[in-house]
Amino acid sequence: MRIVLNLYSFLFLCWGILPGALQAQSDTIYSIQTILIQGNDKTKASIIERELNIKVGDRLSPNLLKESIRKSEQRIFNTGLFLDVHIHFQSDSSYHTTLIVEVKERWYTFIVPLIGLADRNFTEWWVERNRDLSRLELGAYWVQKNMRGRNETLKVRGEFGFVKKAEITYSIPYIDRKKKMGIQFYTGWIANRQIPLETIDNKLFYFEDEATRQLARIRRSIAFTFIYRNNFYTQHQWGVNYTLNTIRDTIAERNPRYFLDTLDKQSFVGLKYSFIVDKRDIQFYATKGHLIRLDIENMGLGLSNSLNMTFLKGELTGFQQWSKRIFTAYSIRAKYSLPLSQPYFNQRGLGYEKDALSGYELFVIDGQHFLLQKIQWKLQLLNWKKTIATIPDKRFSTIPLQIWVKAYVDMGYVWDYSGITGNKALANQYLAGGGVGVDIVSFYDFVCRFEYSINRQGDTGFYINFKAAI
Repeated sequence: MRIVLNLYSFLFLCWGILPGALQAQSDTIYSIQTILIQGNDKTKASIIERELNIKVGDRLSPNLLKESIRKSEQRIFNTGLFLDVHIHFQSDSSYHTTLIVEVKERWYTFIVPLIGLADRNFTEWWVERNRDLSRLELGAYWVQKNMRGRNETLKVRGEFGFVKKAEITYSIPYIDRKKKMGIQFYTGWIANRQIPLETIDNKLFYFEDEATRQLARIRRSIAFTFIYRNNFYTQHQWGVNYTLNTIRDTIAERNPRYFLDTLDKQSFVGLKYSFIVDKRDIQFYATKGHLIRLDIENMGLGLSNSLNMTFLKGELTGFQQWSKRIFTAYSIRAKYSLPLSQPYFNQRGLGYEKDALSGYELFVIDGQHFLLQKIQWKLQLLNWKKTIATIPDKRFSTIPLQIWVKAYVDMGYVWDYSGITGNKALANQYLAGGGVGVDIVSFYDFVCRFEYSINRQGDTGFYINFKAAI
């Protein structure tokens, strides 16, 4: 009887104490008194503070403080300035709190030899071009990130191999005190000795004057973009550009549709607006969050005699974590363009850059409109990070490595009204592809994909790519 009474007494005591303890915890408020930033040897503190949604004077509950720290770490990392970001806090008995932001800066200056491929992807070069080394893009690439410690970037690119190229890009993310407005300037000159002349069996057929070795096409362009980032995740971009494209008479004669009407020159002014909402955790290889993007562009403005086109492109991409190692990703991309009669050079459907369908890496599907959907299921096999003490430079001493296995399904449709015979096999019909693969992810935004795919036509293949599929 005494034991039972003691048990009841214990339960009664807990009933009285436990709610009080929980209430005390819920009433805990951390008052941010100081913010310390450490490890930013070059980066201005204001650039890091721009990504913090915690300010001196804020009063936050434990859960809200934890969530704010997580989001702030992701945004600071996505500036591309740091290899690692860690935020923690220290409090006294009165919950007066010091927020400590620790960053590890990247290497910001790269002057490296440039070796790339003139073709759309590695597989096309390996299979269709027979691993022709003369098609390599050779040159030098100078990237100076974080100029003046303000996250400004200067890029200078020069190539002298298969493609002749000279490009300069300068980006200033913030030009105002509130750090909401930025600008970007670009100018470029690109010359090609060999160019796609037409599409045959949904593959690019190239032209080159082997006798004279003269340049087939020259592109000159200059562009200015104004950027407005009104909050942490939303960005508006307004751009204006001038472009001059010229080709040899021989190309215009062999494909009168190249610039339309047997023209050998395009000269036009373009306007572009982009709306972006980016809530991905890691931009170059996301696992959580989402991306919304809308692009509207007009080339010619109705003033050019050689080109007048309007594009509307949209993208919705999402990432979901289901357990510690299991993730999914999906993406819907669409494009609509007018008029329906478009120059061959400017008409793009699926098969170019990220607008690609798994299992169709060797093909292009040209058209005025397209719809593309991707779904991935991923399992993280390895998430490893090793600091090598024998490497003195901390910007290279920590090596992260992630290995993922995945299964994926892509679906797409391209609407084509051009009537090009060589594009009919895959245009204006439902397309699907899928397979399994392995992704390798490491530092300095390195991604390598190994995939085995099959498409709706029954074609199979092993493919290698160097950017995230979604």
